[in-house]
Amino acid sequence: KSKVSSVFFIVLFALSAPLGLFLSQHYGTIFLEDLTVLMALAVGVLMHISTTILFESSENHKFNFKRFAVIIVGFMLAIFTL
Repeated sequence: KSKVSSVFFIVLFALSAPLGLFLSQHYGTIFLEDLTVLMALAVGVLMHISTTILFESSENHKFNFKRFAVIIVGFMLAIFTL
């Protein structure tokens, strides 16, 4: 049962990008007004996942100031290049 559910979720994850592309091509104009909100949601989820992975990779999940500083510098570079 565990192997079947694992394969199911891997296939579902693999199909999410092509499905998103298909839906955006066919129904993109319907959600054009909500695009900013949807983009903010997607970016927020990606930032949450990446920072969680980054901070939890340290031993005992301790706060690492160097990593935090690198994140802030990267954020500032992204803001200033817009």
